[in-house]
Amino acid sequence: MPKQPLTRIGRRAFMTGGALLGASGVAAAAAGKQARRWDQTYDVIIVGSGLAATVSALAAMKQGARVVMLEKMPVAGGASAISSGTIPFPGTPQQAKRNIQDSADLFYSDLVKSGGGYAHPQLMRALAQGAHEAYEFVISHGGMFEDYLLEFPGHSVPRVLQCKDGCARGVLLPLRDAYLEAGGRIVTRCRVDEIVFERGQVVGVRVRENYRFDRMLASDDIENKSGDTRFYRARRGVICAGGSFIADREFRAQENPRLRNVFTSHPEGATAGCVRLLTEAGARFVHMSFFRPAFPQAFDMMRGMMIDPTTGKRFTRENGDRMAIFAAAMEVLDRNGRVVPISIFDSRVQAFAADKDRLERNIKIGRASVHDTIESVAGRYQIPLAALQDSIARFNRYAADGKDPEFGRTFENARGLGIEKPPYYVVQVRPDVNNTMGGALTNAQAEVVSLRTNQPISGLY
Repeated sequence: MPKQPLTRIGRRAFMTGGALLGASGVAAAAAGKQARRWDQTYDVIIVGSGLAATVSALAAMKQGARVVMLEKMPVAGGASAISSGTIPFPGTPQQAKRNIQDSADLFYSDLVKSGGGYAHPQLMRALAQGAHEAYEFVISHGGMFEDYLLEFPGHSVPRVLQCKDGCARGVLLPLRDAYLEAGGRIVTRCRVDEIVFERGQVVGVRVRENYRFDRMLASDDIENKSGDTRFYRARRGVICAGGSFIADREFRAQENPRLRNVFTSHPEGATAGCVRLLTEAGARFVHMSFFRPAFPQAFDMMRGMMIDPTTGKRFTRENGDRMAIFAAAMEVLDRNGRVVPISIFDSRVQAFAADKDRLERNIKIGRASVHDTIESVAGRYQIPLAALQDSIARFNRYAADGKDPEFGRTFENARGLGIEKPPYYVVQVRPDVNNTMGGALTNAQAEVVSLRTNQPISGLY
């Protein structure tokens, strides 16, 4: 097959399939060297096997490319395999059914506003303009979404969809099946160590097959020498979709010291290997200290009363900025021996919970609970009962008055909704990081930008 660049659908699909790519690379092989012996040859090589990688693989195959996904862990899927799976798309049937007017322009405006001046406008424009196309792409390959819409902060209209039964079942597995049925290949336990160049062009990768990830090492990326070295040729390009580095405790603390002791639900393979790979390939990195704070029941917890279980007292404004709540919860953990804060709300608030399905899942796995009495809540979480009852009485007065003299909480849509009507729901206010936002800078065509030249690195996406 003659060498040619990936076309628009290929670039946009993997940009909107899971995240803007921010992953891996390593430079090598100067011009004039003796011809290399390739062990495998493909048109497109993809580093990673999560949702962004899988959409990329399918898009490339639609253009007739022979594709392989390389995954260092023994099981494919990365964080996408355990994600609950919420994705924003404009112009969906779910919006049409509810007469919600949306567009790529409105989505773009929301993205830029939410970015607070940090988002790159040309990348947000590409994301917004390709979002509906990405939705159609996912649906056409078997992806499934729930019929309802979720209202997330930062979106001026409801446009966030919930993958049916979570990301893995609703989207990742159907798309992976479509990829494999079309003749695609996934190689697990295959670590990519180097992006190979010839005459300034990416031509392949150096890998280790039969790699064995070792969780006992201080840094698997640096210390692990397992596996057999092989060279894979890429005739049309290498796509890096290696995901977040949030499970790499030391690396994330170097980038952002406040992240050293946070919780994360990411799999242990989410290390900085791809960052190191792309750094050595000469990529320009941006926003590496940024992260997405998360909680098990993020939006519903903000409707309740948040307390430190060791004291029974409130510690923050519950409906404040998510980053402020994250910082306050971290402070509670630091001073109380890492006992996770909780949020309590009653049956009236539960009735209009933003995500009842997620609440039920959290109850099943122990990150939320239901109680008939406040005494039961205090017993379950070892809270001083008198202090808890006093905090609830204060909170109920504030809710009735619509004013909170302690933390300045507002009660616009919850006036009078204190904690009074059982059953009572409790959710963990567990400060979690489910994504690091930084990565390799790309242009609007998803080409990785060189630190040395500010120009695209040929053949690296």
